[in-house]
Formats: sequence, structure tokens, C-alpha cells
Amino acid sequence: MAGRHSAAVAFWPHGVHGEGEVPGELANRCTGAVGGLEIGELGAPPPEQPGEVRFRALSEGTRRFPNHDRVETGPGLAVVLDGAFTPIECGHTTSRYVSDLAPAAARHASDRDVSLAEAVALGIGEAAAEHRERCGDNPLSSPRSTVAIARANSDAGKLEAYTLADAAVMVLLADGTVDTLQDLRVERYSPWNPSAQRLAELRSDWAAGWVGSEPALRFPEGNWSGSPEDRRQFDQELKGFAEALAERRLPPGLAGFDRQVQTFLGWMKDQREATLRAVNNPDVEGGGFFVAAAKPQDAYQGLQREYPLGEVQAVAVMSDRGRELVTLMADARGELPYGMGRRPPYTDAHVMRLLGEGGVNYFRNALRRAEHSDPDGMRYPRGAPFADFTVAFADLRPSRRRSGKLA
Repeated sequence: MAGRHSAAVAFWPHGVHGEGEVPGELANRCTGAVGGLEIGELGAPPPEQPGEVRFRALSEGTRRFPNHDRVETGPGLAVVLDGAFTPIECGHTTSRYVSDLAPAAARHASDRDVSLAEAVALGIGEAAAEHRERCGDNPLSSPRSTVAIARANSDAGKLEAYTLADAAVMVLLADGTVDTLQDLRVERYSPWNPSAQRLAELRSDWAAGWVGSEPALRFPEGNWSGSPEDRRQFDQELKGFAEALAERRLPPGLAGFDRQVQTFLGWMKDQREATLRAVNNPDVEGGGFFVAAAKPQDAYQGLQREYPLGEVQAVAVMSDRGRELVTLMADARGELPYGMGRRPPYTDAHVMRLLGEGGVNYFRNALRRAEHSDPDGMRYPRGAPFADFTVAFADLRPSRRRSGKLA
């Protein structure tokens, strides 16, 4: 194992992340400006074998969104986990869970005779064993995580992909198309995007109502989609904001704005509760959605796909924020061309081009720049304006491997 780095970055041959905030300067230093591997710091990689699939990876959090992701890479294998911010009263933490599950799943997945779903199931069996025995297997009171895996099986001549919840595997094929495997059942129940959109509308309406004058009160800017503590604090601030509005004389265009805020709070509470009812619950309307939690059998709810290895040009495994760059780039088109041009829509093919031409560190810079172009989530409503993210990328094109470009 290459070792642990507080920058949440790891590369050849296996990778793990550290905990907490990752300053951009440190991430840049550990990954290098190009190539994703600074030879002087992490050591030269072993000699490459013909046809070997090599992953480079980067994982980091932000100041207000600590890193609950985990990435493990090995020969022909990348495993990405995106841990959920969940209140766990028994003391078993999400960070501990993903730190145990990722290497366990990677270890089992390294055996090409074990299916990827079985590898995740075996990993959950190990990572959640203590929690199941002492605290039970209720997914709502268990640490939870999304999972995405890509595995090259040269003996069988195929690339295998697996995803549980909204982490993604993106595969660039020989015909230039990109096929993306992402389990989006969670979007049927997730409150984050509709809540973010409505919150952005409220903020915009509040600002517009004070054109030509200074707002009497500042609209709360808390982290409404972060940890449970962050969410509770934001709810309290927004409730206090609405109560204060009820006692003030507002411009005509903002009449009843306090009631709009109160209505939003009640709606968001209902949405959160509906989301929790759907976790690993096939009995709710729509069949629910599934994540890795305490029960190993839930791993078999993941989506799987196979590709002829000879047709694969490149593969990326990433948490959901990585793929959101497609929309972020579209909304930041005036400021973020990155060689893509200024005309949306952007596609998964553009994401793969960013990774192929610049590598994981270039991709990270593009993502963070896009986030900063919309720091309040006003133009592109999303669950969190800034979030932890993880990406692992392998370029299988021989010319790219020989040239030393990031693979």
C-alpha cells in the first residue's frame, strides 16, 4: 500500500484517503500539476505490464463538507465509496464504516471469480459486523454509503462495472461514446435537488424584493444539506428568520414572505422523512432505493454491467459530485471553457475528455472552479454548493500510457 495522506489522495498500486478538510494546495502538491503522481513524493510506480489497467485517484472534502468518501485502487480495480451524513447514536461512524468497507470490498473484488455484488456483500458483512451484533441492522440507524466499482478482467476479456446508489462508473468506448452506469433510484426520493431549487428561488425572491435598498434581514446561509447538526442549525436559523419577518414591515413585493418560508420548512421536513422511509425499503411506493448499510444482501440490489475489454478506451469511477460537473460546467459556461468551448450542453464525453487530457487533478480543479462560479447554488441548485468528491481514472489507450499522460 502506498500509504496514507492527509490530502485524501492516493495512487499506485492501492489508494486510501485521509479524513477531514483537504486544502487545494495540499491536493495539488500530492497529485502534481499533471500526471496525478509526483514521483519525488510517492515514489516511482512499478514497471507497467502490457495491457495492464492502471488507476489514478483523488479524494477530498471541503471546509464545510468533511470527506466521508473512500477510494481503493489496485491492478485493474477501482472502488469508490461516498458515505452518507447520518446521525448514528450508537457511536459507529460513517467515516469508520467506509474506511472498513472500501478495503474489504476491494480485497474480495480482487478475486476475479467473485462477482462485484458478492464482493460488496462480503465487505458489508465484515465492515458492519460489530454494528449488527451490538446495534442491529436497521439501515436508518446504521452508517451508510454509496458504492461504485470498475474491474478489468483480462482473462475473461471484459470490464465489469457495479454501482449501488448514485456513485457512477463512466466508460469511454472505441466508437467515442460514453456509457454511464449510475443507480439513480435515489433521485425519486431525494429532497436535495428540489429543496435546493426552491431555496434558491426564495433567496432570489428575497433579494429582488429589496431592489434599490438594503435588505432588513440577511437570508440564512447555513449548510442546509450537510451533517445532521448542520441541517438542524440551518432549520433553526430559517425558522427564526421567518418569525422575525412576521414582526417587520416588508416591501409590497414581499408580503407574506414569512409564510412562504414556513411552508418551505414544513415541506422540506416531509421530504426528508419520505426519503428516510425509502432507504433499503422495497415496500414503499416505487420500490425504494438501496445503499450499503448493515445487511450484506442489500449489495445484490446494485446495478451491474459488462463491456468487452478490447472496446474500452478509458474508465472513470466517481462519487455523484464528480458527474455533476456536467451541469456545473453548463451553468459556468462563460467562465469555465477548459478547452470544451462555451456552448452547452456538456456531456459525459466532456468529463472523460477532461480526465483524459489533464488527469484527476485537472478534473478536480475544474470541479472546484465550477462550484466557486456558483457559490450559493443559485444558478445551479444542488444538494450542497461545495461537497466532498472522489474520482479514479484509467486510460487504456496505449499512446496515453506511453506518453506519461495521467491514466
